[in-house]
Order: sequence, then structure tokens, then C-alpha cells
Amino acid sequence: MAEQTLEDWQRLLDFSLRSCFLCTRVIGQSMFAAGQGGRIINIASVSAWKVLPGMGGRHYEAAKAAVLQFTRATAADWASRGVMVNAICPGIFMTEANERWADSKPAVNLSQQQG
Repeated sequence: MAEQTLEDWQRLLDFSLRSCFLCTRVIGQSMFAAGQGGRIINIASVSAWKVLPGMGGRHYEAAKAAVLQFTRATAADWASRGVMVNAICPGIFMTEANERWADSKPAVNLSQQQG
């Protein structure tokens, strides 16, 4: 994290948090206009609660924790209008990118981080 630039931090934070805000707002406005309520499900991460040692930047954990709190606050604000807002917090998926990361960090035991 010490090497990360502010611009990089902001770009990566925006990727997760701003996109969640924009999508929630657009979908919520549509639901309000229709007057029938609805459900919004945001994608946070288990990283909102757990820290994965060796993860660079810490933008991911910060953004996903913010998504979780944003979802809670929006749920409280919109419940009276019939819009339920929830978040799911999946664990680690071994995508190609995560496999490359895990291969570069052999000291990190990903199996202990899931759960």
C-alpha cells in the first residue's frame, strides 16, 4: 500500500463503489417511477469483514466494506418505499486472476481465508 498512488487508489475504489452507487440509484429511480417497489442486490465481499494478508493496495477491502454500509443505509432509506436493498458477500473464487495472485503469494493460505 505504501507504493500505491492516490490516483490508483481512487480509480480502484471508484471501480467498486461508484459503480454500485450509480447502478443502485438508476435502478431505484426506475422502481420509484413504477411505484411497485422491488429488490436490489449489491455485490460486496467477505473481504468487507476479513483481511487477506498480502493483498496489495487495500482498496478492495475498503470499497467492499463501503458497499456493505452503503447497502445498509440505502435499505433503511428505501424500505418505506417498498424497495428492499441487500448485499451478498461471496468468498474467494479462484478465477484466473486470483490463481495468478495465489501462485505469486505461496505463503498465503487461501483455504484458511474462506469461511
